[in-house]
Amino acid sequence: MTTINIRDFISNAGFSRFHAGMLFWACFIITFDMYDLVVYGSVLPVLMKEWALGPVEAAPSAATGSSG
Repeated sequence: MTTINIRDFISNAGFSRFHAGMLFWACFIITFDMYDLVVYGSVLPVLMKEWALGPVEAAPSAATGSSG
């Protein structure tokens, strides 16, 4: 069995164009993934007032919105 020293492997690894692309796409996806939470957080107080919802009634919509 071949053993690999992880510290040496990471120290000798370079930062290539592939890594830059992965970093870009990860940041891009995270930005747009959080956009729905920003919109929900800014709209929720208006909806609570308009529909006469209390925190207990509004909480399930926030919880299920995060799960999928």
